[in-house]
Amino acid sequence: MAEDTTLTTTESDLYALLHEEYAIDPTWYERAGLSWDLALKDRLCADARSGDAPSGTRRAVRGSGGGVRFHRQAGKDYSSDPIAAIKDLCADAADYRDPALPLKEIVFRLLLAGGNQPATVLSLYDSVMEWVKGGDGRVITPEVVQRILSNDRDYGFSRC
Repeated sequence: MAEDTTLTTTESDLYALLHEEYAIDPTWYERAGLSWDLALKDRLCADARSGDAPSGTRRAVRGSGGGVRFHRQAGKDYSSDPIAAIKDLCADAADYRDPALPLKEIVFRLLLAGGNQPATVLSLYDSVMEWVKGGDGRVITPEVVQRILSNDRDYGFSRC
């Protein structure tokens, strides 16, 4: 007969862990002798790499005569801001959101797609599950995502 195991973490401890916020620390790359810029450029989707960013958005403007005209607003230049390119162009691109990527890479790309703004473990877990659609056989729990973030030695995840 199997013995019951006692959890070492209390419910309040677990709640606190799952609501910790994380982001990527760009200075970690310099300290590790790596290039933050290269890490970002390696994650750009095909559209952002090729420079095929949308030239602008169309906006309807009502003329003085009551008619509607469309004006094209200038597109954003992403060449000097890869995080903005990832956030605006790549976040939903199929070549960026590959569900077969390793879990650490998915978490990294999710943080980049969010503009590298702090995100809770729980919100990252929800986004991971949306990304992988749960059908690849991996066991992914909020605790697994928290361990990936807190024990990182490869991506520069940092608790905020």
